[in-house]
Amino acid sequence: MKKLLILLTMLFLAINLKAQIEPVDTDGNGFRNVSTLQNLRWISENDTSWSFNYELDNDINAAVTKNWNSSAGWKPIGTESLFFSGKFDGKGYKIDSLYINRPNENFIGFFGIVVGKNIEISRLGITNSSITGKNYVGSLVGRNSYCSLIDCYSTGIIKGAQYIGGLIGKTNYAQINNSYSNCTLTGSDYAGGLVGYTLESTVNKSYSTGTVSGAEFTGGIAGSIEKGYLIDSYSSGTLSGTNKVGGLVGYNNQSEISGSNSRSNVYGTDFVGGLVGNNDNCTIKNSYFTGKVAGKRMIGGLAGWNDGSIGNCYTKSSEIKGNELVGGLIGEQDGATIKFCNSECNVSGSESVGGLMGRNGFGVLFGCYSKDSVSGKSQNTGGCVGWNDGGSVLNCYSSSVVSGLSDVGGMVGDNDGGMIHNSYSISKVSGTRQNIGGFVGWNGSGKVINSYWDKEFSGMDKSTAGIGKTTSEMKALNTYSKFGWNFAAIWKIKSEINNGYPFLEKRTYPKTTPLEPKDTNGDSCKNIKCFANLVWISENPTAWGDKYQLDNDINADSSYYWDDCFGFSPIGTSSNHFTGKFAGNGHKIDSLYIYRTSQEYVGLFGFIDNWFTGIINLGVTNCSINGGNYTGAISGWSFNGRVSECYSEGSVSSFGVGGGLVGNNFGGKIYNSYSRAIVSGVSDIGGLVGWHDLDSARISYCYSTGVVIGNNYTGGFAGWNKSYIENCFWDKETSGKSTSDGGTGKTSTEMKVKSTFTDAHWDFNQIWNIDSQINDGYPYLNKGSSDVIEFDVTADYLNISPNPASDRVNLMLPENYVDYLVIIYNDYGQVVLGGSSKPQTSNPVNFSINIGSLPTGTYTLVLQSNSKRIMKRFAIVR
Repeated sequence: MKKLLILLTMLFLAINLKAQIEPVDTDGNGFRNVSTLQNLRWISENDTSWSFNYELDNDINAAVTKNWNSSAGWKPIGTESLFFSGKFDGKGYKIDSLYINRPNENFIGFFGIVVGKNIEISRLGITNSSITGKNYVGSLVGRNSYCSLIDCYSTGIIKGAQYIGGLIGKTNYAQINNSYSNCTLTGSDYAGGLVGYTLESTVNKSYSTGTVSGAEFTGGIAGSIEKGYLIDSYSSGTLSGTNKVGGLVGYNNQSEISGSNSRSNVYGTDFVGGLVGNNDNCTIKNSYFTGKVAGKRMIGGLAGWNDGSIGNCYTKSSEIKGNELVGGLIGEQDGATIKFCNSECNVSGSESVGGLMGRNGFGVLFGCYSKDSVSGKSQNTGGCVGWNDGGSVLNCYSSSVVSGLSDVGGMVGDNDGGMIHNSYSISKVSGTRQNIGGFVGWNGSGKVINSYWDKEFSGMDKSTAGIGKTTSEMKALNTYSKFGWNFAAIWKIKSEINNGYPFLEKRTYPKTTPLEPKDTNGDSCKNIKCFANLVWISENPTAWGDKYQLDNDINADSSYYWDDCFGFSPIGTSSNHFTGKFAGNGHKIDSLYIYRTSQEYVGLFGFIDNWFTGIINLGVTNCSINGGNYTGAISGWSFNGRVSECYSEGSVSSFGVGGGLVGNNFGGKIYNSYSRAIVSGVSDIGGLVGWHDLDSARISYCYSTGVVIGNNYTGGFAGWNKSYIENCFWDKETSGKSTSDGGTGKTSTEMKVKSTFTDAHWDFNQIWNIDSQINDGYPYLNKGSSDVIEFDVTADYLNISPNPASDRVNLMLPENYVDYLVIIYNDYGQVVLGGSSKPQTSNPVNFSINIGSLPTGTYTLVLQSNSKRIMKRFAIVR
C-alpha cells in the first residue's frame, strides 16, 4: 500500500509538471508562442511572466479547466498586487470552454487585471465560457486600465455582482475597437453586454447580442460610460434591470454616443431607455432605436431621462410602455435640447405621455416629429409632448393618433408655461373628460405662436391655444410662409410627400466666413461691403462700440442655414450692448434670418444702448426674425438709443414685447421710420414697437401697415405705451387691428394719401416721398437723407451760452479757427440750421448764431473746421 501511494504521488507530480509548459519565442518576433493549454497554464501560474508578450498559434480547448484548482477553474492572469502588462495577440484564434467559478473573488476573467500604456489585447476570442466571480468580472478581462482591446469577442455565461461585462468588467482610459460579445450575463450594478463600466474610454465599431440581467446601471453595451465615447456600435439582445437601464448604456455621464443603435428589448422600472437609461449631460447624435421598452417611470425610446444634447436620432418601436413620464424619444428631460429627431412609435402610459416626450422641463424640441399612436390613461397626453413644463417646442409636428382621459392635445397635453412656435398637428384626438384640444389640451400660462391644427382631420374644432385651419389651408404654403416659417432650410411642402402637409428637411450649408470691415475712405467709419463683414461684427463683441456704414445692399439669405437653422446671431446682448453707430446710407439688408426663440433681445441688433447710439437710414427686407422676449427687426431693445429713417419688411415673431421695428423702446428715439412686417406674439405686440416706456422716449413721424397678431396688450402700432408717440399712424385694415396704445389708425386709402402725413408736419422735402407705383403706394424714405452725427467727440472747450437759449446763442472757442462751418441738428437727426464759413482772427473766438426760427426742443450743434470737428448739446425754450 505504501508503494502504491508513492507511485500515485509521483504520477500526480508528473501530470502537474506536464500541465505547465513555458512558451518560448519560436520565430524571433518578440512574442512567446502559445499553442497548448499547458502554455497558458504556465503563464497563469508564473506571475513573473506577466510583463511578457504572447501570441496564440491555434485554437485551444480549455474545457479541462473545470477540474482545476479544486473546481475553482482557471486562475486569472493579473492580480491587484501584480498586473498583466504585456501584449497578447490571439491572431484570430480562440480559447474555448474556459471555466472559472470564484463567486467570492474580484477581478475575474481570462485576465484578472491588465494595466499598461501602449499595450493591447488583440484578435482573441473567448468562446463557450462559464465565468463566475464577485466584482469586476468579464470573459476576457476583469479590470483594465490603458490597454486597448482590438478585434476581440466572447460567447458564454457570465455571472457576478458589480462591474460585470461580456468582455470586460471595468475599463479606464482605454480603447475597445471592432469587438463583440454574445453572452448570457447576470449581475447587479454596472452590468453591460460588452463592458460593465468605462471611464474616459472609447468603444468603437463594437456590438453585443447577448442577454443582460442586472439591477442599477444596466446596458446592452455598457452599464455606465463616464467621460467617454461610444461610436458606430450596436446592441440587439434582451436587457432587464431596475433603475438606469438602456439598450446601449444604462448611465451615460458626460459622454458622447454617435452613429450607434439598439434593437434590444429593454425592461426596467425607472430611468429606462431604448438607447440610454439616464443621459446625464451627454451628447447623442446620428443614432436610433428599433426595439421595445417597458418600465414604470421615466421611459423613453432614446432615453428615460435626459439633460444632454440629442440630434439627428430616431425611434421606431411597436411598444414604448410605462406608467408615468413616457415618451417616444424621452421620458423626461430638464433643460436639454433635442434637434431633428423623430419617433414612429406606439407609446402608452398613464400620466404625462407624449409621442416625443413625456415631460419637457425647460428644454427645447427643435425640428422634431411624431407618428403612430399615443395613449394615456390619466392626464397630460400629447402628440408630441404630454407635459410641456416651461419647455420650448419649435418647428415640430405630430400626426399621431392621440387618446387620453384629460388634458389631451394633438401637439401638447398640458402647456404649463411652455412655448410652442411654428408647429402644427394633424393628430386625431379623443378624450373622455376635460381639456381636450386639437392642438393643446390645457394651456396654463403657456405661449403659442404661429401654430396650427387641422380641424377637419383631427376631429376637433377647439383648442385652448393654436389656430384651427381647414385641411386645404393646412396644405397651403402661404399659411405658414407669411408668418416666417423657414421653407429654405427647415420645412418643405410637396403634394406627394407627407400627404401634402409640411415636412421637415434639414439642410445645412457652410457658414459665411467672417471678414473684418475696414475704414476704406478715412472717415472713421468701417465700411460694410458684404454679408461677411456683418457676420464679423456679430461675432466680435469688442467691436460693438465702433462706427459702421453700409456701402451697398446685402443679401443675407445664407443665414437661413446656419447654426442648426438658428441663423444670424444678433449684434448686442443684455450684458454687452451695441454702443456704436450704424449708417445704412439708404441701403438694405435682405433675407436676414434669425430663429432664437429661447433667447431674449433678438433682431439685427439685439440691444442698443445710450442716446449717442444711432441706427440710421437702413432697411431690413424679406426678413424672418423670431425671438423670445424683446424682438424687433432692427433692434430687440433700445435703451436710450436712436433709430432714424429705418424700415422693415417680412415677419417678426416674439413671445413677449415684439415690434415690427423695435421690440422695447426704453427711453429711445424712433424717428421717420416705418414697418410693413407681419408681427406676431402673445403679449406687448405692436406693428412698429411692442413696448414704449420712459419719459425721454419718443416716437415721431412713423407708421406701420403689417398684420399684427397677439393676445394681451396688442396694437396696430404699439402694444404697450407709457411715453410720447407723436404724428404716427397705422393701417387699420391691413393690420387687422382697430386699436393701438398710441398712434392714429387710418384706412388703407388714407395711408396712401400724402395729405394724411403733411397735415401732421411730415417732411416731404428731404426725408419722405410718396408714389402710387412705389412701396404699394405707402410713403417711402428718400435715400441717404441724413448722416450719422459724430456724437462721440467731446467738446468741453466749446462753450454755448445762454443754455437754454431763446433767440441767439453765443459760442466761445479757446483757439483760432481759420474756417468754420456750424450745423445744428434736431433730435430726429435732421439738419435744421447751417452757418457759412468765414475767416476768424480773434483768439479766443467769440460769435453768435440766430436761432429765432427754431422751436422749443433740444439740439446738437456741430462745428466743423478744416482740422477739427466738435459738438455740444443745448436747449431752446420759448
